[in-house]
Amino acid sequence: GNYESGIYGAADTGKKRQSTVQREAYFLEYAKEVTKVVKDIPIMVTGGFRLKDTMNSALANKECDLIGLGRPLCGDPAASQKLLNNSITELPRYETSVVVGNWLGRLLLQWLLPRMVHAVKLGGVQCWYYRSMYAIATTGSPKHKLGAFFCFLWNMIREGKLAKNLKGVNSKGLAHSPN
Repeated sequence: GNYESGIYGAADTGKKRQSTVQREAYFLEYAKEVTKVVKDIPIMVTGGFRLKDTMNSALANKECDLIGLGRPLCGDPAASQKLLNNSITELPRYETSVVVGNWLGRLLLQWLLPRMVHAVKLGGVQCWYYRSMYAIATTGSPKHKLGAFFCFLWNMIREGKLAKNLKGVNSKGLAHSPN
């Protein structure tokens, strides 16, 4: 995501700068500025790359040296290989296809908590990515058919169990302390 997409606490108002609408690589403008100053360190850009042509252009124009892929690989770990062997020219956009709940659940959510719809959708979709990564790690393949709300509940239950196991753990020294 990016700072204009609302994932960092601000609600998504639908208003994005024209530059964000026109390009898909959210942080490429920053990388261009960095590459003007930093000459001997490779610059990597991640965030929003989906089209192979855009990636090739950024590399060919020396706007960055490396491209990081994140979300598309959560649903298809072989997506980067598919780009390289030309079997696809665009990475999947799971964030546009993952649905939070069935039609009735979405209607109830909108009726009961209208101000929370965006947050619930954002959290549910993020948990879909977590669940997909977990499925890849444990079974070798993602679970595309799982709904975002199920993934949200699964993640909350799993994280709660993991947190209970930390009860009594001495974490002194693991975080920055001014003392």
